Amino acid sequence: MRAAVIGFGNVGRAVVRESSRGYGPPIRFVAAASSRGAVVIRSRGDEEALLKLGEVGERLDSHPTFVEGLGAIDAVSESGAELAFIAIPPSYERGEPNESIVKALLEQGISVVTADKTVLARGIMEAHGGQVWVESEGCDHERCPGSKFHVTIPLATSVTD
Repeated sequence: MRAAVIGFGNVGRAVVRESSRGYGPPIRFVAAASSRGAVVIRSRGDEEALLKLGEVGERLDSHPTFVEGLGAIDAVSESGAELAFIAIPPSYERGEPNESIVKALLEQGISVVTADKTVLARGIMEAHGGQVWVESEGCDHERCPGSKFHVTIPLATSVTD
């Protein structure tokens, strides 16, 4: 299966590293993207360089074919990936950039794997006329008040057959 990884921080590198160890179906990485740019894998050497970055924990912009400014969606589309692992942190208020990336890839028929439940929650809420949002006092290591997540879904007022 041809796959791409979007986000090359700790989680993205772990996806590449663990996938190369032969667990599950064979995965061939054909693209990787970070917030700075992307790599489209065009040769076995390009893929080996990506796997090495995953193993040693280096940033994606260290890859020899890294293109600064190349967007994740463009790189995945150009690569012919069938599957995209999204490993970037979401904005809990807006769901971005993950929401736009997930929608664009699904519209192109590319399967998506993500641990970001924000995109799913927002999609479900909006499909049912509801809302989801978060309130936070910020990060305070002394008090650690945490965040409040709010979800609203309208109640059905009548049932029709």
